[in-house]
Amino acid sequence: MLAKLIGQSLYFPPEGADEGELIADGYKEYEQNDPPEHLPKTQQAVCKLEDTGNKIVMSWDIIPAQTNPAEAMQEIQIQNILSQVAQSEDKTLGIKCMALLQMYVQEEQHEAGEVALHPDTGYPKECMTNYDGAIQTDWTIDTASLWKPWHSTDPDYALPFEHPTGAHDIYKAGEYMIWTDGDIKKCIQDTSYSPDEYAQAWE
Repeated sequence: MLAKLIGQSLYFPPEGADEGELIADGYKEYEQNDPPEHLPKTQQAVCKLEDTGNKIVMSWDIIPAQTNPAEAMQEIQIQNILSQVAQSEDKTLGIKCMALLQMYVQEEQHEAGEVALHPDTGYPKECMTNYDGAIQTDWTIDTASLWKPWHSTDPDYALPFEHPTGAHDIYKAGEYMIWTDGDIKKCIQDTSYSPDEYAQAWE
């Protein structure tokens, strides 16, 4: 491939142009190189074009990169929120801020206390057991013994009802949920039953 370098601007000849005439006009062989892969966020690759005399070579300089402070601020926000939520049985604050949470990815290492959004519902769940999703492929966010849903004491932040499977995910008095008919119901006594199974626990 032939090209002409003027300053740091590269020009390519029109299709069908005579190669001899192009070389006489200053066009040279052009060597293109791919940028380096997997740079840390503290570095960036900057394209450099150099005329070596007999050809034009594309190379890449590695220079310091300006990291995005918004990413760090968001991470600080998330960690502060999760720290506060972890200390309280009421998960309303976490639900209010669930847009800051990451979507669940199966092929990762998961840790107890981790919170992720369900990829289908978009609602948060909390991991209760360490596991490697890339190895234990049948352990997923849908496994009720591994992940529990959050509940809110504020009806404005109620989430759809998920049937409890044990003591770890029961509904506690004062928590709200959205029932299958769309109504918001309040738990008035700790229960692992739905309104259909034990109406006395709900209002």
